[in-house]
Amino acid sequence: MSRLMDSEDNAAREIETEALLDRMRLPVGQSYNADDNIARICSVIANRTSLLMQSMYGERFGLNVLNWRILAILGYHSPISAKAISEMIATDQVTISRAIDQMSRKKLISRRVDQSDRRRQLLRLSDRGQEVYQRVLPLFAASESALLAPLSEDEQAELRRLLHIVAKQAETEFSETKPWQDVLSAYGKPGGSDA
Repeated sequence: MSRLMDSEDNAAREIETEALLDRMRLPVGQSYNADDNIARICSVIANRTSLLMQSMYGERFGLNVLNWRILAILGYHSPISAKAISEMIATDQVTISRAIDQMSRKKLISRRVDQSDRRRQLLRLSDRGQEVYQRVLPLFAASESALLAPLSEDEQAELRRLLHIVAKQAETEFSETKPWQDVLSAYGKPGGSDA
């Protein structure tokens, strides 16, 4: 009986989803300008910056992009748990754990048991990790300065302020547990071919 109810629930959800998708279609003749998509713009900036950075820290220290992101977080937020790093980078914990294991083998980070919760480990940069962090940091700062060079100091401050707002909104609205249908339903604009 339970399987039949689950099957009926799934079928009902699928019908609701298709109806939602039909309601949210763009009107005929209207297109979406992908060049103005915020996520794409941020992704391009992050990818270009990562390519530049990785050409240095990959070659000199054998790090990949995720290793550097973890190193950068630990350089500023230590000690911290793997779960907290996962949330800050918005990457699943399994991927973060693998990267932490790899970095631990390279002697870049150290771990210790959290005395307030013995099931959790707290991470920090090792002396070697701190040295690598300090060597990469000037390029990190220079790349950010290069990106922001066309903006005035006030514009840079405003951009940072706005990006923090958008990042907080992404954290709230795009959580792992929130179905995409909820986002489409709340923020989509009904169109459809008959709109």
